[in-house]
Amino acid sequence: MFYDPRIGKLVSFGADREGAIEGMLGALDDIVLEGPKSNVATHRRVLGDDRFVSGAYDTGLLGT
Repeated sequence: MFYDPRIGKLVSFGADREGAIEGMLGALDDIVLEGPKSNVATHRRVLGDDRFVSGAYDTGLLGT
């Protein structure tokens, strides 16, 4: 996956982990990107993974 990190950043906050994840999923639903490829699908996959939601994950999650 290749992207230019200078294009933009998306950050989510919430009262707790669950709230921040819900906020990020909502933001990813609303995002519109035209032109370059993005990693939105990867972010949605990670945010929906039970290991990430529970907080019991490491960077190996990206390889699955």
